Formats: sequence, structure tokens, C-alpha cells
Amino acid sequence: MLKTLKSNLPFLVLAVFISFTAYFNSLSGEFVSADDEPGIVNNSSLTSDSILLHKNIQQTINSVIVKTFGIKPAPFHVLSLTLHLINIILVFALTKELISTRISAITTLLFALHPINTEAVTWISASGYLLRNIFLFSTAYLFTRYIKEKNIKFYIGSVSVYLLGLFTTKDPWILTTLPILGIIDYFFLSAKHPRMQINAVYKYLPFITSTFIFILIIIFPQYRNRVEVLSIDTQSVTPVINRAPYILFKTAELLIMPINLTIYHDNSQISYGDYQWMVAISLIWLLIVLRYWQKNRTVTGLLFGIPLTLLPSFSPVIIAWFIAERYLYTATWLFSIGVAMLLLKLNKSVFAAVLTIILILYWVRVVDRNRDFADNIALWEATQKTNPVSYRVYNNLGDAYLRAGDTQKAVASFQHAIEINPQYSDAIYNLGRLYVDLGQTEEARLLLNRSLEINPNLVPATELLEKIGR
Repeated sequence: MLKTLKSNLPFLVLAVFISFTAYFNSLSGEFVSADDEPGIVNNSSLTSDSILLHKNIQQTINSVIVKTFGIKPAPFHVLSLTLHLINIILVFALTKELISTRISAITTLLFALHPINTEAVTWISASGYLLRNIFLFSTAYLFTRYIKEKNIKFYIGSVSVYLLGLFTTKDPWILTTLPILGIIDYFFLSAKHPRMQINAVYKYLPFITSTFIFILIIIFPQYRNRVEVLSIDTQSVTPVINRAPYILFKTAELLIMPINLTIYHDNSQISYGDYQWMVAISLIWLLIVLRYWQKNRTVTGLLFGIPLTLLPSFSPVIIAWFIAERYLYTATWLFSIGVAMLLLKLNKSVFAAVLTIILILYWVRVVDRNRDFADNIALWEATQKTNPVSYRVYNNLGDAYLRAGDTQKAVASFQHAIEINPQYSDAIYNLGRLYVDLGQTEEARLLLNRSLEINPNLVPATELLEKIGR
């Protein structure tokens, strides 16, 4: 890899510099209430001397930052941007091995600036997706070198990095590495369709075995807690066959037109007509994959690979939101390869103009999206504009206004959340808590009792009622 990096150093410096300028204004962002505060600001385990209290490598890194710099957002933003810049370099090296230097260069620029990656880079709590992709891209690069050169050291390296990624991140999203290796091997590197011979399967056995062990000892115990975190009713979960069209459609929409970006996508209202359109787009996607399966292996690999990067979203057992922009970080790489291939079909002057326009538009959108994560109010006001029917958004917006001392807007936001979902106990409790602070005890008592009727385990509501009297 070092030889590749040295021979392409001027381009890589340019790609890193352009990306740095796009994300520079993210470095001044604050911690936001979306996971940053419970995960970092109010996480006492980060200041503990015992590394055993850290659940994964991300928490260990966060602990080092907190102990070194204190609880300040800037070092975390520097870390996220650094991880993204490393991934840019890995994307270049991997794509060059898979296809060509020219396609790799275009892919790298598109990946570096694609606005869909902003959430992973700018939102502090999403930095884990950047770290996981370092393991994924590194594993894929070493695996590619092994397939091409049959050098056992690259094979050992790829297996070692995969194992390290599995058992240090301890996250289900790292499992997308294995299908990506299959895509690379079958669609990008095989001159012919490989026959399913035993010797062809042997190279995957360490990956498959370690994956099985990881699922058994890490994923299964995490499942129950993850369902509680996502507030999922396991009895009313949308079946995979029904949510797949939505996931595929939103993936295509966000990759192709990264305009309406938001931290919440799952509370969007979908009409029957919209859903039929999503089903149609999904069927078209499938038909294109089938059509090009024999004719163009690379195109098939890209179209087939993008959904595989989202496997946790397709899980029959819900362990992730249906769709989130941070989930698409790996998919952006495959999408960028496809765009690069399309652009190279244009004549030189048109190609240069179109690529320049795309990169400028991407750069501007990234800078603008960074502002959405500047603070709590900026984040939730931006989210409300793109997702005005989400009760969670209005609840979080109310909390942001309350912290800023704007009680009037806070009350309106909590009330709006309750109007959208009258059974949302968090917003009911928050409004009741605010009424206590405002001296409106009767209204507060009614709301707090109502929140407990919906969620008897809401301990803060019980404690507050005991304080003001039931």
C-alpha cells in the first residue's frame, strides 16, 4: 500500500485537503442531545481507570480523549474528521486494486465529499461508523491483494484485521464486511463465474467461523438491550418483506439526491401510492441486477453490494432503524464507483465539467449540513424542517428550547409531539416536568399520571409525583 500511496501522493493530498476544507466548520460544533450527552458528557465510565468498564474500542478511545482533554467537543470532532480522512485514503487504495487508478481517483473525490457521509463525520456519536469502516476497508484491501497475488501474508492480515474489528467494535454493522468480501471476490476479481468447489470456500472459513462465534457471544446478548434502546415493540415490527422497498428506495434517494438530510427518517408518513412507487423502484433495482448478472459483473456487484452494506436494517430481528444516513457510509463507496464509471463514458470536456459541478455541489451541501450539528437547537430545528411529522423530533426540540430558557417554544414543541402521538410518554412527562417548573401543579400532576399509565417504568415521573403529591 505504501508504494501506491507514494506514487499518488499529490492526488491524495488534494483529496484530503478538499475534504478537510468541507468539514472544517464542523470542528466548532457542540455536543448534541442525540446520544452525545448520554454517551459522552454524562457517561461516568469514561473517567474510570478500569478499561473493563468500556464496552468496546470506541468507548476506550472516548475515555482517552476525555482524560486527556476533558469533556470538550473539539477533540472528538478532530478524531471523526481524522477517521474520515483515513477512510478516504483506504478507499483510493482499495478501488485502485479492484479497478483502475483513474476510477479510483474519481471515486475517492466523490466519496470524500458525498453529503450523505456528513452525519457520520460531523455527529460525534456516529464516529463509530467511521472506525468500523477502517476495519472493513483494510480487511477488503488485504483480501483483494491476497486474491490477486496469492500471498499468504495478505490473507493472514485480512483475517487478523477482521477479527480485530469484530471483537473490539462489538457491533453488528461490522458483519457487513463478510458479504463485501464475497462481492469483491465474485463480481470484481473473478474472470469467470467461480464454481462452488471446496478449495474456493476454504478461504472464507476463518471469516465465517469467527462471524458465527461473534454472533453467538456478542450479538445475541446485545439484542434485548438494543430493542429497548430503539423503543421497539417486537410484536408489531414491520416484516422484512414490507420494509425492504422503503429501505431500498430511501437508499437510492439519499445516494442520488442528498438534499433532504435528517437524523430521523423512520417517522416519515408514507401513503399507499408512495409505497407502491417504492415497490416499483425496488423491482426495477432487482431486474437490473438480474439483467447484468452475466453481462456486466461490476455493475451487478455494485447494485447487489449496496443493499448488503445495510444488512442489519434488513434483519428479521430489529437491531437498527430502517434507514439512517450514517448507515450508508460504506454504500457511498460503491455508489461513487458507479458514478465514476458513468462519468468516464462522457467525452473529456463534458466529463470535467460535470465532475466539477458535482463536487462543488457536494462541498456546499456538506458545509451547510455541518451547521445543522452546531448545537441542539440547530440540529432539531433542521430535523423538524425535513421530518415535520416525527413526535421524537418535537420532543427533542422542546428539550433544546427548554435548555436555552425558551419555555414558550418548549411547551409548544412538547404539545406538538403529544398531538402527533398521544401515547408518547416521554413528551407527556417532559411537558409535565416543565409545568412543575412553571408552578402549574394541577396540569403537571395530570400529565405525570398519564405518562405513568402509558409507561409504568418511567421512574422520573414517579419521583416527581411523590415530590408534588399525587
